[in-house]
Amino acid sequence: QAVRVTFVDLPPPFDAWNDAAMWVGPPSEISENGASVEPIGGFSNFSAATLRCDAPVFADWNARGVIHVFHEGIVPRGTYRVEAIDVQSSIDEGDFSTSLTLTTAAWGDTIADFSTDPPGPPEGIVNIVDALAVISRFGSVPGSIIKARADLEPSCLDLLINITDVVSSVTGFQGLSYPFEPSDPDPCHSLCPNPLP
Repeated sequence: QAVRVTFVDLPPPFDAWNDAAMWVGPPSEISENGASVEPIGGFSNFSAATLRCDAPVFADWNARGVIHVFHEGIVPRGTYRVEAIDVQSSIDEGDFSTSLTLTTAAWGDTIADFSTDPPGPPEGIVNIVDALAVISRFGSVPGSIIKARADLEPSCLDLLINITDVVSSVTGFQGLSYPFEPSDPDPCHSLCPNPLP
């Protein structure tokens, strides 16, 4: 199958990208080490992919487990429609699966609390616990949140955890808005480089 992601309801200024549809690209293995994108010994890895507009990528996605999807258009409080299509089906005729609608967490909302191991997903409240979770991840504290949740900046994610991610988590706690804007009027021409190896 190939997986299509449609931007349904993005907050301003990303709302200019609403209704754009992109394909999930081929997944890569990314290190959970905060200072490395490439897998390195002694650290677990996770699967990640970026969105693209060219040809769909057909794969057995279930065999990969969870795949974290990155793109400049994956923004806080954005709503997305996810659909799959079989390799033998017609994209032109719209033979897609039943769609799944997903909404991302608020800016800075990274965790529910530290009471579970691993820590629970965002719960809709941005507080100091969210900032502490990113600080813990920056410090490589055992049991801290996953890199995919702690990497908050830049809008063209670098898949690294550094002090600017910590600062970004504090701005979310302070109630400040998501500070980034689209790099191009067309999400297919996003100026962000592909961060995956």
